[in-house]
Parts: sequence; structure tokens; C-alpha cells
Amino acid sequence: MLHRLGYMAVTLAVVSVLVFAIIQLPPGDFLTTYIAQLEAMDQEVTDAEVAALKVRYGLEKPIYQQYLKWITGILLRGDFGYSFQWNKPVHELIGERLLLTMVISLTTLVFTYVVAIA
Repeated sequence: MLHRLGYMAVTLAVVSVLVFAIIQLPPGDFLTTYIAQLEAMDQEVTDAEVAALKVRYGLEKPIYQQYLKWITGILLRGDFGYSFQWNKPVHELIGERLLLTMVISLTTLVFTYVVAIA
């Protein structure tokens, strides 16, 4: 039993590192895209604002510190971060979609059993 827990912990750690690496892989970051969008809408973004945003989201730190902040936020506080696209915390987005997902899943399950039994 203890071996299995050890393997699960190692697997979870490896998967978390891989997920973080995949998130970091695309060229640029969302902050750069966000700034470009603001400039496209004729909003001037100063260097001070860019620096403040980098500090706010921890992008000025080395990659390993960004990972530690990310993983401790998830594990210790249940903080999944902030969605730039929807301008909301991620846990709110998950909550909004979870009920609909459960309804669709349950409906599909009932329909499958009805068809299979018939």
C-alpha cells in the first residue's frame, strides 16, 4: 500500500512538472498578448504598468520559483489562478461549468441505459 502511494506521489509530481512545462512552451506569454491587445485598442501601456503586471503575476521570477508558486497555490490554497480571457478567477469558471457538465453526463448515462436495456 505504501509503495502505491509513493508511486502515485511521484507520478503526480512528474505530471505537474509536465503540465507546467507545456503551459510555458508557447512562444511569448499571455501578458505579451494582453499588452498587444490593449495597444491594438489604442490604449497606451507604460513600462511601469508592464513591470507592475509582471510583478503581480510573478513573471519576473525564475521559472522554478514560478512553478513553486503555481503548485503551492493549487495544493495549499486551492487557487487555480486567474483567467485573463474571461477576467475571472478560474475556480469561478469551473463552478459555472461543473453543473452543466454533470447534467449532460447524467442525461447521457440515463439515455445509454434506456437504449441498452430496451
